[in-house]
This record gives sequence, structure tokens and C-alpha cells, in this order.
Amino acid sequence: MGAPMLERLRILARIAALTWAADPLRAAIALVLTAFDYASPVLAVLGVRHLVDAASSGDGDQAMVGVVLTVLTVAAGQAAGFGAFAVGVGLRERVGHRLELDIASAVAARPDIEHLERPEYLDRLTLLREQAPNLARLQDSVLQVVGVAVRLATSVALLASVDPALLLLVVFGLPSLVANVAVDRITDRRDQRRAPHQRRAAILDWYIRSAGPAKEVRIFGVGGELRRRISQDRLAADDIIRSSNLRITAIQSGGWAIFGAGFVLALILLARRAVDGSLGVGELAMVVAIEAQLNGQLGAMSTWLGDLLEMLRTADHYRWLISTTKNRASGGAQRPAGGDLRLANVTFRYPGTTTNVLDDITLTIPAGSTVAIVGENGAGKTTLVKLLIGLYEPTSGVITVDDVDIATLDPVSWRRGLSGAFQDTPPLEFCLRDVVGIGDVTSLGDDAAIHAAIDAGNATEIVHDLALGIESELGKSFDNGTQLSGGQWQRLALSRAMMRPAAHVLMLDEPTANLDPRAEHEVFERYATTTRRDHGTIHPNITVLISHRFSTVQMATFIVVLDDGRIVEHGNHRELIDHNGVYAELFRLQARGYR
Repeated sequence: MGAPMLERLRILARIAALTWAADPLRAAIALVLTAFDYASPVLAVLGVRHLVDAASSGDGDQAMVGVVLTVLTVAAGQAAGFGAFAVGVGLRERVGHRLELDIASAVAARPDIEHLERPEYLDRLTLLREQAPNLARLQDSVLQVVGVAVRLATSVALLASVDPALLLLVVFGLPSLVANVAVDRITDRRDQRRAPHQRRAAILDWYIRSAGPAKEVRIFGVGGELRRRISQDRLAADDIIRSSNLRITAIQSGGWAIFGAGFVLALILLARRAVDGSLGVGELAMVVAIEAQLNGQLGAMSTWLGDLLEMLRTADHYRWLISTTKNRASGGAQRPAGGDLRLANVTFRYPGTTTNVLDDITLTIPAGSTVAIVGENGAGKTTLVKLLIGLYEPTSGVITVDDVDIATLDPVSWRRGLSGAFQDTPPLEFCLRDVVGIGDVTSLGDDAAIHAAIDAGNATEIVHDLALGIESELGKSFDNGTQLSGGQWQRLALSRAMMRPAAHVLMLDEPTANLDPRAEHEVFERYATTTRRDHGTIHPNITVLISHRFSTVQMATFIVVLDDGRIVEHGNHRELIDHNGVYAELFRLQARGYR
């Protein structure tokens, strides 16, 4: 058995353990009920044999025993089957919930975000999320396969006791089981081919259903075009499924045709033995009943084996997810307490591309300074922030803090020394206390710290306008949630960033883009005043500021100008204006009303 298969089986064992951990009582009850459900038909067949033999010999009392045995066994088996199903539903829900958390934790555990921008990763994650409910049925599938196998073995033993030649019927049934291996491979290739279509259709569907893109969808009247493209992708996925299903049907039909031929031969053999008297009436009834069940047993074995093979594929996706998480797991040295931040010959290009977004960046940001990074859209400003946070590693070059390469630091330790607010921060629909407080989860219950951060983010007015203050629920996910404007959400994002007063580096990537220039200036003036106080609330050692508004940029200790991924100028506002370079030109454009 190859290493990948062993790893898959380990994953299945892990999920089986998770099933018992999720609800041991339900798991045990389901095990017992399913086992009895599958044992009952075999007992019923023995009851039929006893009934026919007793009836043919004229023994009414024993015939009644056969009737009672058969009826009770069938009824008890049916009850056990219904009970196992009912218990299994609750068990699967619990296991499915645990698996969802497991998958989400694995995705979030990676310290970078490179994987979330790679289509091949997202495609495979789509398949895993889609197929994860199958893994929640693992105990069911294993029990069903074991149950069918026991029933099948018992049936085979009973057939052999009557005539060993009847074992050929099982041989004729093997092709249908082997066909499942081929079907599994076809299904795997089918899922891989349709995943990109499903992912694109889901994204476009989100555009139609979500409030964010709704304005442009309606203004430009593109709803019909989006629906056309959704339909196009879904039809493409359906075509892939349809063509695969034709092949699957042909393979499975061939397997069952072979079994059908064997079934006919077995009936001919039984008919001859019944005619020459070498087969008793009870035996004949039992064999016919077993042969009738054998078709269903082989079909069930084929179905449940197919389910297990599908689970193995899903387990492979799960194994892949866990392995990618382990490859980027936390570890390394603890971050230094402070020090200068340096970039030495840093070049970066996004995975799968050949164009440098940042090219040979060398920069020193002294501890205690505020650096403003300016440049036109696409100059590489936000990418630089991503590198500083550690969401990407440089393609070449090194970033150090206090002369220690941040790539060698434990990512969790490094980020505990960071804080930030960003232009694309989504609204976090919690109560206001949590919206701000999660900037430092250890201080969620510290009202004084939360109010101090709200004040530093210039969001006090928002709290005063809410009847429940910081306990107010925000967003449409709550029945009575308060709707905020884009500017108000950004003020709260800034407040959240201020929850870490001991942050070594504070990243501010256009966090006030939804505020008017005056409001933005007030926010940063308040921030600058606070950081200058000896006993102020916020004391980051380094502030990295990205803004298109030069009234804000002028507050920085020094300014770095990026153009096409390179540093073309640096200095303070007066020096760069006098230099009359790119910065001066951008300043003049803004003064004339351009952004």
C-alpha cells in the first residue's frame, strides 16, 4: 500500500475519531442499530427456510415458529434501520460542524495570504467544502460496508452449503465492484474539471445577491449579463457531469449485465436440481430468497464502496489542506522588542506572474518615526505593506527589524507587535464593543481600553449617537442592527487599530478613504497629537502611512515616493517640493483638484 493511500487512511481514522469525540453516545447507538439492521435479513432467510420445511412436513406448530421468527426479525430490522437513520442525522450534523471548523481553522492557520489568491488552491478548497459533508457520513459508510460484507459473507456461506457451484454467482458479481474503481477515477477528473466553473459562478452569483456591488449592477444594467455568465459556467459544469455520467452508466451497466448472466445460470442450475429431487423445498426457497437478496447486497456493496472511494478522494483534499497548513505553520524566533525596520534590495512578484510589483527596494525606517508612502495607483504601496506584515515573503531581498530577518520570526509573535487599519477592511457585524475590542482580544472586557481606542480613532460621536453605546449591535445581520456609513465603519476600524497601544509598527493603508479631507485631517491630527504626548494612549514605535491626501502626508517624519515599484524620491515635504520631482507633480495635481 502506497504512502498516499496510508495517509488517506490516517485522515479517515482521524475523522472516525472525530465522529466519536463529537457525540460518543450517538455513535455507539448508531453502531449497534446498524449492525442489527444488517443482520436481520440473514435471520429472516433462516426463518423462511424453517417455515417452508415445517409446512411441507405438515408441522403446524413449527411453521408458526417460522412465521413469528421471520416477522419479528423483519420488523426489528426495520425499526433498527429507522432508528439508525434518525440517530445518524444528528450525529452527521455534529461531525459536519466540527469538520467545517477544522477546515476553516486550517485555512486561517497559514500566516500568509498567498494561497487565497491562487485559483488552483481555491478550486481545491471549493471541492473540499462541497464534499466535506461526505466525510461526516464516514461512520455510516464504514458500518454499511461492514454490514453488507457480513450479510454477503453469510449469504455466500449459505449458498455454498447448498451447492458450491452457486459461488460462481459471486464471481459474476465482482465486475460490478471493480467497475467502481474506474468510476471513482472518472468522478475525480470530473470534479477537478468542473471546480473552476463552480467557483466563477459562485462569485458572479455573489455580485447579484450582495448589497456592495448592487449599485453598479443596477446602474449599468449588467444583471442580465451576469446571469448569462453564471448560466454559461453552470451549463459548462453540467456538460462535464453529463459526459462523465454517460461513461459511468456504461461501465456500471456492463458490470451488472455480467451479474445478470450469472443470475440466469444459477436459476437454471436450481431448476434442474429441483426437478431431479436433489434440492429440498426449504432449501430451494432459501436459495431463491438469498439470490434475490444477493443482487441487492452486491448493489449496496457497490454503492457504499463508491461512497468510501469518494471519501478517500475528499480525505486526499483534506490531507492536502492540512499539509499546506503544516508547511507554513507558526514557528521561529520571538520578535525583538523594537528597533529600526529595514528593507534591503527587496523585490517582489506575485506567484504565477513574471512582472515585479516591487523592484530592488532599499529603505530604513527608524524606530519612532512616521513614514508616508505615496505614489500613483499601482505603484506598489499596498503590496509593500503586505510584505511588512508578513502576508507575503519577498521574491528576493530581506526585511529586518532590529537586524533580525522577519522571515525567521514566529508569525504570531511578529503580528502581536503590529496593528493597522486598511481601506478594504470589511464591516465586522458584531456589537460595537467587539468591533473595536477585537483589535486586542485580551482586552475585550476592558471598557476603559475600548473607550480610549474609540477616542483615539475619533469615533466617540458614533458611540454617543447609539442608545446602547458600545453594546449596540451593528449591521444587517442583526434584526435591529444599526446601519453605519462607510466613513463610520472606517472610524471604528481606526479605533480597532488603536487597541494595541504597545504596537511596534502601526500600518495605516488609506484607512480614511471614505472620510472627507477635513475629517481625515482631524483623525490624523488627533493621532499625531496623542503619539507626541509622553503619557498618551497610543505609542507605536513606527507608523507606516499610505494616503493620497497631502494634507495628511505632510505630518509624516519623512516621505517615500514609489513609482512603478521603485523608490524614486524620499525626504520631508519641503525637500520633495523643492526637488520638483514626482512628489511635487502629484502635489500640484491634487492642488488643482485631481487625486
